[in-house]
Amino acid sequence: CIRDSYLHFGWKERRDPSQLFSTGHYLDNNPDVVRSNLNPLAHFFLYGLSEGRKPSATQQLKVSQRGEDWESYLPTKSPASEQPVLASAVSVIVPVYRGLRVTKACLESVLQSSNITPIRLIVIDDRSPEPEVVDYLKSLPQDIRLEVIHNPVNLGFVGTVNKGMELYPDSDVVLLNSDTVVPNHWLDRLVGQAYSAGQVGTVTPFSNNATICNFPTLQGFSQLPADQTVDQISEACSEANLGRSVEIPTAVGFCMYIRRDCLTDVGLFDIAAFGKGYGEENDFCLKATAKGWKHLLATDAFVFHEGEASFQSESSPGKKAAAKVIRERYPYYEDLVAQHVTADLA
Repeated sequence: CIRDSYLHFGWKERRDPSQLFSTGHYLDNNPDVVRSNLNPLAHFFLYGLSEGRKPSATQQLKVSQRGEDWESYLPTKSPASEQPVLASAVSVIVPVYRGLRVTKACLESVLQSSNITPIRLIVIDDRSPEPEVVDYLKSLPQDIRLEVIHNPVNLGFVGTVNKGMELYPDSDVVLLNSDTVVPNHWLDRLVGQAYSAGQVGTVTPFSNNATICNFPTLQGFSQLPADQTVDQISEACSEANLGRSVEIPTAVGFCMYIRRDCLTDVGLFDIAAFGKGYGEENDFCLKATAKGWKHLLATDAFVFHEGEASFQSESSPGKKAAAKVIRERYPYYEDLVAQHVTADLA
């Protein structure tokens, strides 16, 4: 088929998988990709997109000043199943290191969002170097749904989320970056997808900045259109696509729902290999896949993601180191990502 042709030899012949991605342009402008002998489409989604590399000479993010018709980007709706009722609250784990503005927006959005699913918001200060962040977390009003923890020493992203995932061993978890904004019913939709089949291990929503889960275009977008809110985009996704999902090769860690039975089966994240973050969710998902678990993109959910508030300038070396580990452990992974993107099921 055309997809397999591109994956195996089409890109080497400089063919294009779609009108949105120019293989020749990407290779000509990124000699490091040529030297690596990686599929350029896989490289773009795994690394190039977050690094600001362009997929073609002309492709630009197009967000109308009047807003987009979001529904026109969405796949066909499937009937939704009944909302699952969980025995215990879902632990939403938010590691915090830097960024007062985004952290406030994130936590306020979680606490103000409406969901049927009970929520336990666990905020972990990983020894933030910013006094204003620490002071803000200490000043948060008491809320039965909120638990704030201050690490006495910096554990890094992976150590911090592992600590959070161990706190309530009967709970499903959501790993939520501190630079996200969630809409109403976001958690209900992730739970609905997580229990839509027996072997669903993880669920990731659509986002503006989530590599293979980007919406509405492969490039995503950095800021909301002036006349659109996160809730409006989320409702468009839900109305057009309630109950529908697409299987993906890996979750994306900005907002990652993990069923407890999957977490118990696979184990915590590999802190020795991915201690500072990047790559840990891919490693976890590939281990889970080997055990028979599936990973879903919830096409009826949307969460806004600003991007890299915790890592900042450390992101590029961290990504390179993580990519090396992933490539050594799973040499087939980049082809899986390219195959998913080329198939364009979402």
